[in-house]
Amino acid sequence: MTSLVVFVLLYAALAVVDWWLMARYVRAELAAEPERAEQGTAAAPDPQPTH
Repeated sequence: MTSLVVFVLLYAALAVVDWWLMARYVRAELAAEPERAEQGTAAAPDPQPTH
C-alpha cells in the first residue's frame, strides 16, 4: 500500500510541475506575439506538406 501512495504522490507532483511549465511558456509566447505584430513583421506561412 505504501508503494502505491508514493507512486501516486510522485506522479501528482510531476503533473503539477508539467502543468506549471506549460502554463508558464504558453503565457510567455502569448505575451511575445503582440510585440511581433506591432513591429509590422508578417508571420511566416505554415509550411505545406510534400509527398
